[in-house]
Amino acid sequence: MRFFSLSFGVILCLLGLDIIITARIANFVSDYTFDVSNIKWPLGILCIIVGGIWIWLGIKRRRVTYYICPKCESSFYASDVPDKLCPNCHEPLENIKGFYRRHPERQK
Repeated sequence: MRFFSLSFGVILCLLGLDIIITARIANFVSDYTFDVSNIKWPLGILCIIVGGIWIWLGIKRRRVTYYICPKCESSFYASDVPDKLCPNCHEPLENIKGFYRRHPERQK
């Protein structure tokens, strides 16, 4: 998802620059270009701002931590279990990353 946000943001910023410079939007399917010379500045700046927001979201996106119960194998968001105990069986939770590497007997 992070790659999509960054890519989409860069594409929007480049589109905004292209609109400001050329004052047209090209449709490559039908070889028709739309003249946007009357609104090139607001439209170009809007594309750059929205693209910048997408880039910022891609950079600042938090990674979500998941925990898993070694007994019942239920998974939980870290924010849902602040005490790191399974709500079902009250066992201490483990980080889900690398869980099956640490417990190869649990692999299905």
